[in-house]
Amino acid sequence: MKTLFCLILTFCFLVTWCSSLWTQDLVLKNLVLDNVDGQIQLRFGIDPLEPEKLHKYLRDSVTLRLECKAFLFKERKLWLDKGLDHDHCVFRIKQNPITQKYSVFDAESEKEYTGNSLETLMKRHITKLRLNLGVWQTLQKGEKYAIELLVSLKRAGFPGWVKKCLFFWSWDIVPTQKYRMNFTY
Repeated sequence: MKTLFCLILTFCFLVTWCSSLWTQDLVLKNLVLDNVDGQIQLRFGIDPLEPEKLHKYLRDSVTLRLECKAFLFKERKLWLDKGLDHDHCVFRIKQNPITQKYSVFDAESEKEYTGNSLETLMKRHITKLRLNLGVWQTLQKGEKYAIELLVSLKRAGFPGWVKKCLFFWSWDIVPTQKYRMNFTY
């Protein structure tokens, strides 16, 4: 009985440890909070550590969805943090199997960028992102705030009924990564 318990505990530890290693496939670069024309702007970039993994999925005709969500919170001591504002951006990344060209579609501006090199497209359009988190005047001096950034990379283009039927299947290429920056204004 003890041996079985130890084996199960070891297995759980290894699964947890391996999954934490897997989550480092996307790297957050240059996280900056700035006042731009009276607006709170969060600037950052996303850089894949192993672009070959992305190439593999794209060669298999999988459309990828990169989503970044940012939230601005006012920290409170006895209650949950108060949400002040949020913003998000979505990109669809795919490869045309006939022309062998890559495309990055920016859902916000509704523009599609194409090119022969996935790395070049990502450097031009995904390493310099900006999200607006409201008016700068909402921040009060001496108060504590936090910014949370959620980044996910998933398979796209599957109907909802397929996802519900295959609920046990992970649609994540990279699990959602959460970054938090606390600051006092």
